[in-house]
Amino acid sequence: MTLSFKFNELQSLLLQPVPPWLVVCSASQEGRPLRAHYDASGLLFREIEGRRARRLDDMFSEFAREFLFPDYFGRNWSAFDECMADLGWLSSNGYVLEMNDFSRFLELDSIERDTFLRTMASLAIEWSQGVSEGAEWDRPPVPFHTLLWVSDDELPGILGLLEGCAINVNDYAVLVS
Repeated sequence: MTLSFKFNELQSLLLQPVPPWLVVCSASQEGRPLRAHYDASGLLFREIEGRRARRLDDMFSEFAREFLFPDYFGRNWSAFDECMADLGWLSSNGYVLEMNDFSRFLELDSIERDTFLRTMASLAIEWSQGVSEGAEWDRPPVPFHTLLWVSDDELPGILGLLEGCAINVNDYAVLVS
């Protein structure tokens, strides 16, 4: 059974390094004042437009631009994972990624979309665990959540996609009205 949250619960969730890491949101709920809430809480807010990331190479370009990846970013999954797991150049109390028009995201590379979803869930878990090795990169647990905006009629398909790419049912939820 898929978890569900109401809008006021989502705001609280985003401040905590706890699952669900991926939240599917109906486009009919867009326009709510989430960004203002993020800014006030110290969370870093980033948006990726699905229509601008229909292919894998486009996706890497969009993330590099939005998250200010270093010049050495290698434009492959390993380099993507490494950059997203660090983000030291964007010091923040937590991270929220909004994927607008998610049905268009990697629509021309659908196998890569599965990889992306698994990677984002894995990164969120990694961020939630913190680092305590007595080194300069130590950090406390940090919230890292991804919101997947879809139209109402696309909702069942996206939920099927999440189930099909073997993401733990506790790692994703649906925002309900």
